Amino acid sequence: MAAPALGAGLSGFPRRSVLAVLVCWLLVVFDGYDLIVYGTVQGSLINDTGWGLTKATAGTIARWPSSA
Repeated sequence: MAAPALGAGLSGFPRRSVLAVLVCWLLVVFDGYDLIVYGTVQGSLINDTGWGLTKATAGTIARWPSSA
């Protein structure tokens, strides 16, 4: 049996609506990618770089792009 096409069997939603939701979801995921990366490396930046970062300054750096 062949797999149903994108949008088929989704309670009557048109294919364009399903595609629009998918595109919007991907945009939200990629918009948050920078925070995912920063959150991953933040511990190393605080402990290993010798830059003198504290948890407070690292938090300020993380918040700065969203306040613009």
